[in-house]
Formats: sequence, structure tokens, C-alpha cells
Amino acid sequence: MQKLGQYTRRFTAQIVARALTRISIGMHLGSGSVIGGRVALVIDPHLLEKLTFGRRVVLVSGTNGKTTTTRMIAYALSDTTSGALSDALGSASMSSLGVVSRHHGRSIEHLDVATSLSGSNLPAGIVSALMSSGNHTDAVIEVDEGYLPELIAKSHPEVVVLLNLSRDQLDRVNEVRMTSAKWRKALIDAFNGQPETDEKLEPTGYAISRDATQVSGQVTGEIHGQASRGKIEKIEEALARMPGRATEEVKGQAISELESQISLWVVANCDDPMVVWAASGIPESHVIWVSAGQRWKSDASSCPNCGGRINFTNNGTWSCECGFARPVPSVTIHDDKMVMDGRDITLSTSLPGKFNLSNAAMAVTAVSLLGKSPLDSVDRIARLTSVAGRFASIDIELVDSQNSTCIVEATVIMMLAKNPAGWFELIELLTATNIPLVIGINAKIADGLDPSWLWDVPFEKLAQRQVVATGLRGLDLAVRLSYAGVKHRHTADQLQAIAMSVGVGVGADTSVDNSADVTTSAYTRPPKPLIHYVGNYTAFQELRKVLSGKSPIRVNGLANIIEYSALRDNHSGNGRREAEQGNRDKNRSGSRGDRDSRRNKDRGVTRNTTKHATRDSTLRIVSLYPDILGTYGDGGNAIILARRAELYGVVSELVQVHTGDDIPSQCDIYCIGGGEDAPQAYAAQLLRSTPARIALNRALYNGAAMLAVCAGYQIIGESFPASAAKIYPGVGLVPAVTVKTTQPRAVGEILCRSSWLGDQLLTGFENHAGRTAIGQEAQSLGSVLRGAGNGLFEDSTEGIVYGNIVGTYMHGPVLARNSIVADAILSMVTGGIHSSASAKLDDIEQAVRGLRHRLIERPHLLDKVSFLK
Repeated sequence: MQKLGQYTRRFTAQIVARALTRISIGMHLGSGSVIGGRVALVIDPHLLEKLTFGRRVVLVSGTNGKTTTTRMIAYALSDTTSGALSDALGSASMSSLGVVSRHHGRSIEHLDVATSLSGSNLPAGIVSALMSSGNHTDAVIEVDEGYLPELIAKSHPEVVVLLNLSRDQLDRVNEVRMTSAKWRKALIDAFNGQPETDEKLEPTGYAISRDATQVSGQVTGEIHGQASRGKIEKIEEALARMPGRATEEVKGQAISELESQISLWVVANCDDPMVVWAASGIPESHVIWVSAGQRWKSDASSCPNCGGRINFTNNGTWSCECGFARPVPSVTIHDDKMVMDGRDITLSTSLPGKFNLSNAAMAVTAVSLLGKSPLDSVDRIARLTSVAGRFASIDIELVDSQNSTCIVEATVIMMLAKNPAGWFELIELLTATNIPLVIGINAKIADGLDPSWLWDVPFEKLAQRQVVATGLRGLDLAVRLSYAGVKHRHTADQLQAIAMSVGVGVGADTSVDNSADVTTSAYTRPPKPLIHYVGNYTAFQELRKVLSGKSPIRVNGLANIIEYSALRDNHSGNGRREAEQGNRDKNRSGSRGDRDSRRNKDRGVTRNTTKHATRDSTLRIVSLYPDILGTYGDGGNAIILARRAELYGVVSELVQVHTGDDIPSQCDIYCIGGGEDAPQAYAAQLLRSTPARIALNRALYNGAAMLAVCAGYQIIGESFPASAAKIYPGVGLVPAVTVKTTQPRAVGEILCRSSWLGDQLLTGFENHAGRTAIGQEAQSLGSVLRGAGNGLFEDSTEGIVYGNIVGTYMHGPVLARNSIVADAILSMVTGGIHSSASAKLDDIEQAVRGLRHRLIERPHLLDKVSFLK
């Protein structure tokens, strides 16, 4: 009866899920895969275990590249694939695998591997894909980083592929080190543990050879019975009960034999310290280390083992003083070749970029563990021309919705980059050509609501490109591009952005060479102009859906394109007309410098009034420990201060002080950012050292200013909590104490009114668990209208102002949202700013602030507003 109940629940769950999927598709609400999977899991909570039981399961996870690597593994494992393959316009679930690109590729509906072409990587989507996949023996599953431990426990995989770990969606996903630790625990539990289910699935035992162990049949039998799913610790218990006890040699032989029969393999990127920490918890004999590369190192500078600094060398190795170091790789990549088992294997892929060669190497390594020939796998992977729309080439025709006149005929190359690590890999391709570039940025739930990561992307490298900023957070991107010195235009509508990029509207660049595209060899000298589009997740998916629909595509509001183009010229900093600037100056009620100078005088700010008042020396702005304290794009604050100083006629210099460097005492502004618990504690320890304290105290005594954000704000106080509820002493620069409470973590938009700045409204994004109390001798930065801020004892204050020191929980970074704070800090060390040159940037910043105010007042719009009609 119990077994009948299991089958009934599974059957009912699948029937209901399929019905919901059909309804959703029929009503044009979407693929129905997510809602179907959710309902199915409610009906049968153990459905995932049942759908993976009896299959060879490969799990693929990482911050970047998991969709591509999953697809490569699936194609390499399938026995039915041949010819060119593309799922550029792939379906949202396994139930409609016949949908392929209308431009190139062949049907993949006969793929004999259970997988999802949509990139669904949460449990509901995975269940939906598995229900639609038939009875295939192999299942290749892409898994979100946060859900990998759950999938490991429930699916009992043969192979787990760990690509990389970096910051992504920090408002809803664990920080990098926490994710790495959870991966590590999940792998250890899987290697030593039992299936985590209260339903009796048919067990898989791992027998131990009598010849190998040389122990009695009694012990062998007991070990066999206890070792289901690799419960290795039971071996020692059994051996301990053996008459006369077993020798250590016998124990070692028994454990080694059992380990050799456990079918869990991990393919891990040995160039990423966070991945190595996760994978090094299980015996190294079950880990295949691949030197897949890791150009983005900002999330791996702090050792996950001890919290110290990891030192990277030019030859690719890395190590920490505690002994944690890069393992010796079994598989290496040199140019387009991978070396495996002493053989050189040429990697051939139609997908561009070194990162896709690394994905291919990881895929080939994983498939080889399942008995597939590496050469055959490489051949199959080479036929893959696009993955879930990534690097797809889509021919489009845009027409005016009012008169149906053709506006644009072009070929759009679709690319996805959703975080700094992804952009670091992609930006090499983008800087090698001058094809028009459209960048779409959203901040919906699937993207993460905090786009502060934009300030970690080196957009300065795009200075020669023709760029259009678009998407729900296109204004945030426009501010970043402005400070990066990138000439660009802006429109919220992504279709308008596509039209704008090829010459519609004022200021179109007609000198662009559109004859070749470096991103794919399949498209050289196309008959239509090329456009490069890069979007983060939901922006990419929204545009992809529209462009893959019926052609031609109608575009609304062409007048706005011209208006936005003209507005963009005003914001470029190069084309502002003198007459317009003159009118702006006349309308000002006194210069900004005079107002800020009076305001500083009124609030009694301590400042150096001699060094830079005559503009005769360089303003030096220090970014303190950006290698470990820069989790939320806080390095952008130093960039903004330097750029604005130059607009005011002050020569500036950015000084990067990394961990291990001496802190200079002769600089003018010191910026400290946010970080995770271990890096925060390590940074505080360094700043409390005698040389660091002397340097900072001397600088502040001589009139320097300081901006401390989030973890940096806590560090400069008297004390703060970190991991394991331990209290760490702070640097003691401000009268503030931070504690942990039972209150939920403060995550989201924050709005406050600053009496310190003449009742100005300030906005930011907060993400912190600590609550801070400030002393009576200090002033708060503002009063909270929305959000938590300091948040202790129902305190409605946010941040601190103490002499020339400003601390805040607002990031984003805070100065990108609130230029008035930047100008106030500059005034502290210059004796007042006396130029209206900042108007070149202020208009667009005010637009960002206005949008943020509206969304804070109506937070339900944050994930629902769409500009694609």
C-alpha cells in the first residue's frame, strides 16, 4: 500500500503539472514549467528524488557558464545528435524541444538526455524538465548555486561540475564564501551520507572486495550493509567491533576499496579558490582538477580557510600562508588545446571567447568520467552554435507602429553578462570591434534588485564604442558610463535602443565600420548592419522573446528616440552648448561651491582649508583594501570623487591600497567599502595594527576626510559582530557600536532625509544583518523614511557624521545615487567647491534619484515594470 501511495502521488503530480503547462501555454502566460513544477512538488515533495532515481545524474553549477556547460555535456552524451546544433530560440521547458532558431541549426527534439533547454535551474523548473524528458538514462541538470546542496542530497549524482563562484544577486543569494562552505558540506555529506528522504527508495550498496580488505566475512558483510550511499564512517565502527580489532592497514585498505566503488566524482576549477575550498572536503582521488581559468579574482582574495589574503602569481598558481593552495591540475588548457591524461586534444567550438573553451574543457572532462571518448565529445560540442539565445544571430526588421514604415533592418548578436565576472570575460570581445553596442540592464528578482555590480565592470574599456544604455536600470548604467568617460545615449525601451544604435535619431554615428563581427566566425560581412546586444538576465530574456517573435516588429514612440539622443549629447560632457550652460548658471541661486561652503560652516565640519583651496596640488583619494572590501561596487565611490574633483578644476589621483600595503598618511580622502564576515574581520585586524592606526590618525588630524560604507562603517566603530556570533574590536574612529539582533536582515532600497545636508533626500541599497548605535556626540547622516538604516532599538537614523568622517549602510555605491554627499566630502578637504561644472553629470543623476524615489514609494513595481510592450 505504501508503494501504491508513492506511485499515486507521482502520477497525480505529473498529470496536474502537464495540465497547468498546457493551460499556461494556451493562455500565452508563459511556458508553464515553473508553476507546473511548483504544484507537482506540493503534491509529491519527494518527486525530485523519484525522477532522478535510477538515472546517471550530472549536476552543473557555478555563477557563470552553467547553462552553456550543461548544454555541452548533454550534446556530448547524446547518441542521436548530428550536424549543426542550435537552441538559440530554445523552448522554456522539455515539453517543446522542437523549437529551434529560424536562422540556423537543426531540430534537437530527439536528444536522448534528460535536460532543460531553458536554463531553468531551480527545483520547480528542474522537476518540470525531468517530467517532460521521458525515460532517458542520463540526466544533465543545471543547478542554481544556492540550490546545489539540495540537488546533491536528493539526486545522488554521478558527477558534479563546479565552474566558479563570484558575487551575483547578493540581495537574495548567499555571499560567496557562505555558498562555498555550503557546497563543501553538501559534498562531504554526499560522500559519507545516506539519502535524505523518509521514503524507502531501493538502496544502492557498495560491496567491498574480500581479497582487497583481507578481513573476515563477518566484517565485510557488516560493512556492505552499512555503506549504502558511501557511509564511510560506519566502516570504522564495524571494524572496531571486529574480534581482536583490525590493524590500521586493514582499515585503510577497507576504506580505500569502498572509496573506489563510490560513484561520486567532482570536476572542479582549480583556478578558483572558492571552488577548491568546496571540493577539497572529499578525498582527492574523487576530484578531477581542471585549470579552467579565473580572470575575476575580486571575490577570491580572502582565504575561505583562514580569512587571510590569497596571493596570486602570474603563472596561475595561488596560495595562502595557512597552507591552502591551488591543487595540481589533471587537465590543463593552452590556447585551443586541453591536455588530458598526457594527450593534447584540440578544443573546437563555434562559441566565441576563451571562457567557452574553458566550458568545453569542463564538459569534456565530465563526460569522460561517464565513458565517452574525449575526441567524440569535442566533435559534438563543436557543432553547438548558440546556447539558450547566447551568441545567437537574429535578423530583425523594425517598423514604425504608426505608419508601418521600415526603420531598421539589422542582425543582432545576442550576448548575456549578468555580473562583473561575466563582463570581465566578455569585454575582450567587445573592445576588439567598433560595432554599435546596446547594453540592457534590469534589476528584477531574477537579476538581483541591486545593480551596484555595475561599478565593478571596467566600462572604461568601451570608450571607443558607440553605446546605447537601456532597460529598467538604464539610467544607473548611464551614470556609470558617464563616469567611465563612455559617450552614450539612453532610452528605457530596448527596441528603441536597437533602432537608435543604427542611426535613428539625432547624433547617429555614420562612421562605424559594420562589415565584420569578431564574436562569431559564422557571420562575416553580413548583408545587414550588425548590432551587439549585451543584457543581464531578464533584460536579455525580454528582448530575446520579442526579437524571436513575428517579424516585422513594431516600435512605439520614435519621437522619444530623437529626444533621448539630444538629451544624451547634453550628458556626454563634451557637447553641452554654451548658451544652455549659461542659462543654467543664471538660474542658480548662487554657486554650488558657495552653498556647500556655507553649509559646511554651519555644521562645523573639520576640514583642511589650505592645502587645496588654491588648486595648486593633487587631491589624493585612497581606496582602502579594495581586494577584500568591495563587495557592493563600493570602489565606485573613489572613482566618483576623483571625477567630480576634476570637474571642479582639482587635479586628482586614485590610490589603491591593498592588503599588505602600507597606508599613506599624506592623502586627502579615504574610502572603505563592504565585505563578507571573514574579510571584514581581517581588514579590521590590519587597520588596528600600529602603523595603520598611526597613518589614519595622522591623516584625519591633518584634515583628511573618510567615507566608510556597510562593513567599512562597522569597522571604524568601537566593535562589530562577525561569523559565529563573535565580537570583534573595531578601529574606534567613530563612537558607534554594531551588534546582531533577532531582527531580519535589512535588504532593499532605503530612503532617508538628511538634515546634515539641508533636508535633502538620499537613496541607496542596504544589505546588512548588523544594527548600529551611534554616540550622542555624533550626528546621523539622515532620518530613515523607508528601510532600516542603523535600526537599533527602533532607531530611525541612518549612518553617522563625525568630524570629517561619514559612515553609511547605503551602497550602490552611495555617491552614484547622491552626488550631494560626494560634493560635501570634497568640500571638507578643499575649503569649498566653486564651480557649476558638475551640471554635466547632475541631470542624469537626478533622473536616477527620481526613479528610485518612485520605486521606493511603490515597491511592488520593482519586479513588474517592463518597458517592452
